[in-house]
Amino acid sequence: MTRVVVTPQVNKVRILGCFDPNYGSFEFRGSDQTWTETSPMPLNHTNFAKHVEIGEGGTISFREKGKYDIQFSAQLVKLTGGTHSAEIWLEQNGEPVAHSNTAVTIGGGQNTASVVAWNWFVDVEANDYVQLYWWVDATNTFKIDSRAATGGRPEIPGLIVTVNQVG
Repeated sequence: MTRVVVTPQVNKVRILGCFDPNYGSFEFRGSDQTWTETSPMPLNHTNFAKHVEIGEGGTISFREKGKYDIQFSAQLVKLTGGTHSAEIWLEQNGEPVAHSNTAVTIGGGQNTASVVAWNWFVDVEANDYVQLYWWVDATNTFKIDSRAATGGRPEIPGLIVTVNQVG
């Protein structure tokens, strides 16, 4: 006789050591976004999600407690010549997450493009939210660049964020 052991957890069922993780895949699509000061990075499209969702202003909220891996990539275009810097960090429940900020410096001419990407592991409680923020060193020096599908190639979202529960 085969026996299956089921041990209940808060909002989860463990079956032989496995759990059913929560996740989300989100994007910013549409018109380019240019910032002149510290601003949240926008999200306006959900590809798919389970117990993780985007809200107003690009917030990502969690229905269930856990450890989550938050990953992003952003297509930045420098709008001016010279060298300029941008910083991107994570905020949780409206407060900057310690040690989450990273600076990128992009040189070259006008319209120089660069893709930035990294990830964070965060502990969240049910109903917590996170949000990506960015700052630029001078007004109107960068934009998040989205591009429409063309020539048989798919659309380029300006920002892609994925969230995966890891514990």
